[in-house]
Amino acid sequence: MPVPARDVGCATSPSRNVSQGSSEMLPLQLDTNRLSFVIVGRGPAAARKVKTLQAAGARDLTVFSDHPGDTLFSAAGNDLVLHLPSNAELASAHLVISAGLDEAEERELAERCR
Repeated sequence: MPVPARDVGCATSPSRNVSQGSSEMLPLQLDTNRLSFVIVGRGPAAARKVKTLQAAGARDLTVFSDHPGDTLFSAAGNDLVLHLPSNAELASAHLVISAGLDEAEERELAERCR
């Protein structure tokens, strides 16, 4: 059964409180075969997220980065898009994950995901 695209979530770095809520860790169980994932970020932090999702069997993964660096470029391969996502590109994802963005960018991304 497909998951509705409107049920979009945004995951930001656990060390940052980008909303009014807590920044504590939340363990999740996700069916990576059924969900579409977007990673927005830069550098090694985003590359680690890419590798984690790839290892978990994510089939629908898109990575957006305006400055990926060698590590992210290598990890993302053909899934890399060389710009930050539009609202339409975010809306197509079931889960949006940020990594390697500054605090203001993470706050802005979280707002756009709502």
